[in-house]
Amino acid sequence: MKILKVKMKNFKLMWKAVSILMFAVFLITSCQKEEVTSPTASTQQNETIESFNKLFTNGTIDQIFEEVKSSFSFENIADYTGETFDNDQVNETLAALGKPEMDFQKYTSEYQSILANDNATNKDLISFLYRYGFYTSSQLFHLEKILDSFIEARTQQEFNEDLSVLSSKFKNDSSLNDFDINTLALVVKVLGIYNIDEEYIFGEQRGACWDCMKDKKKKIWGWGAVTFLILLIGCILLSLPLTLLLTVGCIIGATSWGSIVGICTHCFNACSWC
Repeated sequence: MKILKVKMKNFKLMWKAVSILMFAVFLITSCQKEEVTSPTASTQQNETIESFNKLFTNGTIDQIFEEVKSSFSFENIADYTGETFDNDQVNETLAALGKPEMDFQKYTSEYQSILANDNATNKDLISFLYRYGFYTSSQLFHLEKILDSFIEARTQQEFNEDLSVLSSKFKNDSSLNDFDINTLALVVKVLGIYNIDEEYIFGEQRGACWDCMKDKKKKIWGWGAVTFLILLIGCILLSLPLTLLLTVGCIIGATSWGSIVGICTHCFNACSWC
């Protein structure tokens, strides 16, 4: 735990390094403002997608998430969320992936509104995600199935069994390219951080804040994972060339930040650190 706290104390330094790397990688695209269809932008997009897909073919992504799982602690989730994320950085990543630009403040605000509505369903979240164009309609079909399973599952084993079937379905969907499939695989890996079994997630934790988080955990963790996935993809693409440690720390911060929106929306009065 002491090592993890040192990691998070260096989070600002990490983001400065990521910012420098971002500037170097996307200098031509951001300065020249070329069309996405131009040779330079097209080449950059292909290289970015290829580098992302390669992580899934060579097993690097598994190594990353083994480190994330061993470092992440629900006990200290509030400690991981001291950083905000630069909207320009997010949009540089989206441009490199050939995805539409986002107003991230508006995106977060709209997500909070859906989250605050106790009557909102997975379909409401899927409709929200569709409007922003990061996911394809085929991806969202599978995402909804994954979220339904996550929310309805009573145990981690039950969810794992469903996930095995659901993963097989999206991996064999001919309407999805490799990037789309690997993005869904990344959702699965993020959800894998959150064990549904209460004993695992909350352990010996006590208090009103943790009680509230336990009651709302599936929507908070599940919706947070898919809604802020672009942050995780940015972390992976930008910090991996530096060190594995930075990638792990960035993923933990981004995942926690996505979850903290849900925690502070549903449990503001119960959690003093919101």
